[in-house]
Amino acid sequence: MAIVGCGGLGHLGIQYAKALGYKVVAIDLVDSQLEEAKASGADHTFNPKNDRDYLSKVKELTGGGCHAAVNYTNSTMAYDSTPGLLRIGGIMMVVGIPQKGVTLNALDVALGKYRIKGASNSVPQKMGPCIEFSAKHNIRPHVTFHKLDQINEMVETMHAGKARGRLAVKFE
Repeated sequence: MAIVGCGGLGHLGIQYAKALGYKVVAIDLVDSQLEEAKASGADHTFNPKNDRDYLSKVKELTGGGCHAAVNYTNSTMAYDSTPGLLRIGGIMMVVGIPQKGVTLNALDVALGKYRIKGASNSVPQKMGPCIEFSAKHNIRPHVTFHKLDQINEMVETMHAGKARGRLAVKFE
């Protein structure tokens, strides 16, 4: 399984995939998030900014491509490259929502080159199984808390590409 975007939700996705017994290929543009991906159990990590051949390397590692790729990003470019991670008939899972629409090759979908599914567990009524699974498998988020008066430093950390996991403001 490929996890595209290893930050806030992606590092949890890696832990879920590992708990289900999957081998995980982590993709992110931020090296600190790839470090978090490794700490969360990713078997392989790639930064497309630094490795232009990452798609062919993933295909080679997986014997033809991943069975599924879960995209947690809000990046249209990340969505454009996600089908390239998949084997024939693989599933592209849509979780992150880009501000601009995502384009796809309708012929590829119609011919079964890959399938598309989506998921949202954002409403409390749907969270029970997720929380139970997380507790059973000791899945824990990596959250770095900042005080409200540290919000500028928090934003600078994100922009500098030094964030790992999820950043949050703690109101005291």
